[in-house]
Amino acid sequence: MNAELIQRWVRDERLSLADFLAGLSADDWNRDSLCDGWTVHDVLAHVALSNRDNWRRVLADIIRARGDWNRMTADQARRYAARVTPAELIAQLRDGADLHRPAPGASQLDPLVDIIIHGQDIARPLGRHRPVPAAPGIAALDHVLRSRFYGARKRLRDTRLIATDADWTHGTGPTEVRASLADLLLAATGRLEPRTLSPASTAHTGNVEALLEILAPDVVRRADAAAVPTGTPLTAHGITRVTEDIARFGRRAAFAEPALIDGTVGAVVAPRGHLTLVLRFQVEGTRITEYEVIADPDRLRTLAIATLP
Repeated sequence: MNAELIQRWVRDERLSLADFLAGLSADDWNRDSLCDGWTVHDVLAHVALSNRDNWRRVLADIIRARGDWNRMTADQARRYAARVTPAELIAQLRDGADLHRPAPGASQLDPLVDIIIHGQDIARPLGRHRPVPAAPGIAALDHVLRSRFYGARKRLRDTRLIATDADWTHGTGPTEVRASLADLLLAATGRLEPRTLSPASTAHTGNVEALLEILAPDVVRRADAAAVPTGTPLTAHGITRVTEDIARFGRRAAFAEPALIDGTVGAVVAPRGHLTLVLRFQVEGTRITEYEVIADPDRLRTLAIATLP
């Protein structure tokens, strides 16, 4: 792949992340990131250091860390964060946007993976959306899946990945995961469990706890009168209100199949081929923000249903 193109992508992502970080509050910097044990401040320190490392410093730090690469990078980030303020780190990120000196042992594509992934490490716990551009995202994901460093080949063995926001697929196998490029990158690098990315597939497993994990805290459930017991409100708000519904559905999950319902991802319950219930999901990021339960026979007959492989 063209080195100048990769460097332009890296520069654009660094500047975009700097703009994003400039809007954070003082409290945000001490929040936990998706990197285990790292604060948002620590992640930024790591990103700012990433194109300034040299072999002498890396060798010294890896000896201090007793040969543990993950411990070394965490120690580096925390030490640097303790010395440099977020504002100073953001300035360094901007100033170094066009510095293209990969860390020792890194390939040309690793800095692209690093800046995209760490942007998500920061944004997700803060409840903020940070989109991944299609071309850089595909290049980063292809590299993660090829490289032995990230462990993606073992993590996603026998899994077919399908991007929902780009024309991209990868792999074969009985497990299919449909998600955004950002979510697929997080799954490939071990930040997200692949099973949490496909609401329809999660319903099919009958694993009610897994389904609850991917509901947004303020999820909305809508249902017709045939889908819920008499006296149950047709609309419910919040995860605590819908937990009983999910548990009730779990008893029928053995018959559930992932499907497209009028073009929207969902699940159908059809024991012995008789359609009795449909779930239709609305997904934002990695969470179900709303779902509809349909059991009225007249409504079921009007739905365009396509089962997913």
